[in-house]
Amino acid sequence: MRQMFDSFVSLIIFIMIVFGIVSFSVAEMQVMTARRIHTAVVNQVQSSYYNVDVNEINNKLKQSFGTHREAGADKANWIVSVTPVKTVADRKDSLVTLKYRIILPVFNVAEEGQIDGYAR
Repeated sequence: MRQMFDSFVSLIIFIMIVFGIVSFSVAEMQVMTARRIHTAVVNQVQSSYYNVDVNEINNKLKQSFGTHREAGADKANWIVSVTPVKTVADRKDSLVTLKYRIILPVFNVAEEGQIDGYAR
């Protein structure tokens, strides 16, 4: 009986560890998705010579992700903003910001994040 109880406790601890690792892996995938989206937006701003419609980008994000919570992410609330920055007199730069929210599915913890980058 004692051996069965020890085995059961070990199994429960192992399952909790596995769920924890999976939860953090899912969170990292959400952050990687945010980084890819931010890089794509920076490339779009650069290729359009800084003439980009931010509302159109945000609408496309909402349409592509919808309101579902894929892998725990609340991607319908991801917001892109582009701010012109004057760093050098003869060059036009833009600060591209992506605000995102990820959710750790097992722990039900939501974290806000922000990625900033410059389009030059």
